[in-house]
Amino acid sequence: MELPREVRKLAEVLVSETQNYRDRTLNICVGYGGREEILNAAMAASVWLRSNPLIKRLHENVFEQFLMIPKPLDIMIRTGGEKRLSGFMLYQIEYAELFFTDTLWPDFTSRELDEMLNEFSERNRRFGA
Repeated sequence: MELPREVRKLAEVLVSETQNYRDRTLNICVGYGGREEILNAAMAASVWLRSNPLIKRLHENVFEQFLMIPKPLDIMIRTGGEKRLSGFMLYQIEYAELFFTDTLWPDFTSRELDEMLNEFSERNRRFGA
């Protein structure tokens, strides 16, 4: 899916203005499907395994390199009042802290983000324990 020109230009500005923030990553996915991402990664991993016949088992660190975004998420924010994940980064979200807001994406403010980040900093993350 091709994004409208004005959206692409805004994305380019955002990337340019945040290029020095190396310790944080913001993922905004448009036209993304988590199931499709996992299936594509599985297909790519199977090709890789066939080209490496001495490897008997695929390690998760190798598999993750075939994902569009190979890092786990710390925070997932769902805007628009929905209380479901809708397939968003199904693999990466395993231990993410979830935040839901009724605010629509275009109206989401830095103040609301700051409130969520403050709450996140107070959460006791146990990573499945």
